[in-house]
Amino acid sequence: MKIIVPNYYPGFRCIANKCRHSCCIGWEIDIDPKTREKYRYVSGELGKRLNAAIVDGEVSHFRLGEGERCPMLNVNGLCDLITELGEENLCQICADHPRFRSYFSDRTELGLGLCCEEAARLVLTQTEAMMLIPLEDDGTDEVLPEDEADLLALRGELIALVQDGSRPLSARLDAMLDAVGFAIPERDWAEVYRSLERLDPRWD
Repeated sequence: MKIIVPNYYPGFRCIANKCRHSCCIGWEIDIDPKTREKYRYVSGELGKRLNAAIVDGEVSHFRLGEGERCPMLNVNGLCDLITELGEENLCQICADHPRFRSYFSDRTELGLGLCCEEAARLVLTQTEAMMLIPLEDDGTDEVLPEDEADLLALRGELIALVQDGSRPLSARLDAMLDAVGFAIPERDWAEVYRSLERLDPRWD
């Protein structure tokens, strides 16, 4: 099995309290079962505060406080779980965010979601062409199912189209949309952006 990432991926680091749109504010934060069990045994004042802040149910999650802040986010904009227990004690979603995974027969691909300010900065300020590189490779080769092979081939074509610096950006976007048969009336990108999920209505 291979682990494949964009070439900018290894450079990502959370900027914590320097972030203007903290993922610790306004998002429901689920806690995976393994971490929830670990939290039951955290001792001292932190343990009491931590367990009092968790709502258990089909999926456990943190009870957000005033301003929809995670109860573990302190006044300095830092996570008390990290400062007092270490990053290894974060629940899975906090440890992963804004990373995401796509699974294929011969690989797992990791990426960075643009919902994160620092991930967006890293992605959008790249001066080098985006390439997919291996983080891990066990040396085995599997024949991909036809649908996966077709999808990855199309993606490769789209990446090449959009990174062709010899053409204006508008022409590259038109070519990319034409390649997948996606119509945007009058190329109204603002309307496309408004159709996406937004964290804050003020982003309109």
